[in-house]
Amino acid sequence: MFELKVGTSSGGLVVLGLDILHLTVPQCQSLFQTLARKIFDPTRRRRLLSILLADEVYDTAVFEDTLKEYFGASRRILDVQPSLLSTGKVAVTATSINDGSLYIFTNYNGTAPHRAESVYGRLRPDVEHEPFVWQVARATSAAPP
Repeated sequence: MFELKVGTSSGGLVVLGLDILHLTVPQCQSLFQTLARKIFDPTRRRRLLSILLADEVYDTAVFEDTLKEYFGASRRILDVQPSLLSTGKVAVTATSINDGSLYIFTNYNGTAPHRAESVYGRLRPDVEHEPFVWQVARATSAAPP
């Protein structure tokens, strides 16, 4: 068993599936394939002209709704059931589309103060505003729509 799992993009989705949803590796593989089929369903793709003009190959609303369906719309990254307190640590990375800044989402560092000058941004200003798991999944797997 691994004590810390870190992932980016599809790897971030797998890490969230393994430790947040407590899926097995085959279940994660199946979930990833299901997500890909729903999000990139050819019948939902926009027309060629829309793809060329807007650089969109998938419907953002379908993408976000699918992530909410699988990861839960209201589950936060630090939400842990008392029976799962010994679950593994998870870190998922993402970057800002504005300036390429690195962000890291974790289920283990809470709201404790950090050193003043970190090399990465922290998207957890306080417990009430910590991200939902689906938002973490969206951020790590984000591609411009």
